[in-house]
Amino acid sequence: MKEIKGFKFPTITEEELENLPEELKKFIKFPNEKSTTHKTTVVNSSNRQLNILKNRLSSTDYKIIKCYEYSLNGLDIPYDIVALHQEREELRNQIRKLEKGE
Repeated sequence: MKEIKGFKFPTITEEELENLPEELKKFIKFPNEKSTTHKTTVVNSSNRQLNILKNRLSSTDYKIIKCYEYSLNGLDIPYDIVALHQEREELRNQIRKLEKGE
């Protein structure tokens, strides 16, 4: 629990955040988000989710690069490229959906 001006706020993990109902997510303020006032900022949960998905996608970029490097050198690729592609494509689809506001 974190206390701000006498009010106690629980801490929450990303996994717990993903399982929260959408109507509650909009009231969460994240510690790395800066505010010019001392009031709690209402966070747009779809922007937060969009950032999480984009980070997950970019965190697998190195695997694609490594597979390409291995294939250029005639070596067996170190990752299951089909599963990796499916995972990344699903993330892209979710990102597109959020960007369209669906």
